[in-house]
Amino acid sequence: PSTPQSSPTITATSPADGDQNVSLDPEIRLTFDQPMRPSSLSQLGVRITVGGTLSDGVLSGGIEVPRFSLQELADSGLASYGYQPSNRQLTFQTALTLPDATWIQVVLEAGQLFNLTGQALTPTSSTFQFQTKSAASANSYWVSPTGDDTTGDGSQAIPWKTVTYALSQSQMDSASKDAPVTLQLTVGTFSTANGETFPLALRDYVNLQGSGMNQTLIDGTISASTKMGQLLSADGTVGVTLSDLSLQKTAGSASDDGGGLSVTNQSSLTLQDVQIRQHQGQGKGAGIYLSNSSLTLIEVKLIDNLATLGGGIYSDDAVLLITESLISRNWADQGGGIYALTQPPVLDQNDIYSNIAAVPIIASGQTFDSHAIYYNGSTNLSARNNFWNRSTANQVSQQVFSATPPAVIELQPILTSGQYGAPPANLSLTSSSLSLVAGDN
Repeated sequence: PSTPQSSPTITATSPADGDQNVSLDPEIRLTFDQPMRPSSLSQLGVRITVGGTLSDGVLSGGIEVPRFSLQELADSGLASYGYQPSNRQLTFQTALTLPDATWIQVVLEAGQLFNLTGQALTPTSSTFQFQTKSAASANSYWVSPTGDDTTGDGSQAIPWKTVTYALSQSQMDSASKDAPVTLQLTVGTFSTANGETFPLALRDYVNLQGSGMNQTLIDGTISASTKMGQLLSADGTVGVTLSDLSLQKTAGSASDDGGGLSVTNQSSLTLQDVQIRQHQGQGKGAGIYLSNSSLTLIEVKLIDNLATLGGGIYSDDAVLLITESLISRNWADQGGGIYALTQPPVLDQNDIYSNIAAVPIIASGQTFDSHAIYYNGSTNLSARNNFWNRSTANQVSQQVFSATPPAVIELQPILTSGQYGAPPANLSLTSSSLSLVAGDN
């Protein structure tokens, strides 16, 4: 190892740069060439990019998860970490469940890490990529509305007919962290008319992969006047990714929670390219009900949902990360788009507009008459690089209501329709973009 007077370096990472066939929720391990000051390690900045194309060691495209320090990730419940002085290794693991057969890029910003004598780590930034394991054909099964649960075998040529039946099969029993199973859902509508029994109970490490969010429809319609109250349920379920499908059209009552999806009891799910729409009448979270669990939404459309609390999402003591998503035209008495308790959602690069909270709230002499997000917790809520549709700074500040002082709401920057017009498909941020700290409203 280097002498204590030299600047420390990272000598190895696990996964290593270029590794393939990596677990979908890997532990990331960094090895240093000399002992590090443990108190400084919490300041390691982490940026993760999911997806994209790797060429000559450069990953282009993909979805970038918001950048945070290890301490911020741990405080929000998005990661855990630890340091072993005996082998000079820092390990951390995020709450993200990564998609299969996907390149992942990890950027480490380490300028605030020091050895025992105060030398800073060099270089201050380093990058490595790895590819998650593929759901091999042996671990994939096909389901199609034109299939058959009696004669089908789950193959692509002879698929099963219902997701209900597929989830009940013994092949799902072998799903694990190292060998996840993927149910490939073809184009079509999966509903009670097709033989589905709702709610579908998701299973550990069994993913649902559709054929496109407007092509594969899991639909709660029973008849022209009747709909199911809930479509999917995850109760203590981990390691599940839902992708490229739509969860749509339920009708519940005040005692029903989570029309599209209910995630409870320390579950861990990731949704990517999923549409959750037209769920109405539920008490908490017409689109999604989330409690004591972890949920990541990437490129999700959450639209046209109506509940008493949290038209789009109701989140209670849960880790909720939303990025590159659309939250629009959701309605509730409070929290038109999101109603969050205890832990704040993490919002980055989303379009959030036209969400309605019907019951005005008067606090500190200010009336919040149509907030998109209701938050009651003591940890700072951070919403970065999101598009909001209000036209003045005062109106924008009403997009997020914090019920518990002195929680600080940071909206950085705020982008409004008064500045930019209708929400664009792509928006470039400039140094003149507005920012606001709402304070203890």
